[in-house]
Formats: sequence, structure tokens, C-alpha cells
Amino acid sequence: MTVIGFSVHDSIVVFDRIRENRLRHAGESFGAIVNHSILQTMGRSINTSLTVVATTAALLLLGPVSIQTFTLALLIGIVS
Repeated sequence: MTVIGFSVHDSIVVFDRIRENRLRHAGESFGAIVNHSILQTMGRSINTSLTVVATTAALLLLGPVSIQTFTLALLIGIVS
């Protein structure tokens, strides 16, 4: 559920950026606007994913045994 929520949030951010860029770049083709919007949000998505991977890896290595399996599943989901 966490990984699905993470992906849905990224999709919402990209669609919102497309909506904003349609107003800013009215003369461009829709494909160009979508490409520009994805490129704008890519850095943010990568930084967020790397932060989550670092936190989850720390929990996997330093956390209690009772949550290690759950943390491993989260880590695999985020990395994939």
C-alpha cells in the first residue's frame, strides 16, 4: 500500500505540472508540454525516492527484528 500510494502521489504531481504548463506554454504541442512536465518533476521524484531508500535502509540495518521483513518489502518496492 505504501509503494502504491507513493506512485499515485508522483502521478498526481506530474498531472498537476502538465495542467500548469498547458497554461504557460499554450502554443506548444501537447507532447512537448508532457515531456517538459515530466522533466521538471523527475529531479524531485528521484530525490524523494533516494531519501526514502536511505531511511528504509537505515531501518533495515538498525531497526528491531520485528520490522525488518516489512522494511525489506518496502525497500524492494521503492527501489523497483
